[in-house]
Amino acid sequence: MSDLVTKVASLEGADVSGDPVSWYKQRYGEEPDYSGLLNAIASSPTERRLLLRSYFEPTDDDRRNGLKVPTAAHRTMAQLALSGHVHLFLTSNFDRLLETAINDVGIVPQVLSTPDFIVGAVPFGQTRCTIVKLSGDYMDTRIKNTPE
Repeated sequence: MSDLVTKVASLEGADVSGDPVSWYKQRYGEEPDYSGLLNAIASSPTERRLLLRSYFEPTDDDRRNGLKVPTAAHRTMAQLALSGHVHLFLTSNFDRLLETAINDVGIVPQVLSTPDFIVGAVPFGQTRCTIVKLSGDYMDTRIKNTPE
């Protein structure tokens, strides 16, 4: 949120070094809202997808510093898939950290992120692992991250 507020401030030529959220509250008289900030910075679904990539895709430096990579929790879920204890994951996350962790243990999960993907999906009992992304995937412009 702080980074998105900083981007909004930059569009207005304002400097918010220190406390972007306080600047936003003073400027707009309300708490910053994720969807509102996103609309202010990137008005189209394609622009939002491009913006979100920078938050989810690790650079080489990010990888070296352990940023934007699967966490211990993601790796544990991947192990549960590998052992056969869990076959279906439901997530509201837009990122691909769970998919990455599951791929890393040698499983290619079926990923369903839109209603049309679900219609064409292999039945759950016939796949080793399925991930249902309830809010969509950041790479898809139909992501559910604004009221529209």
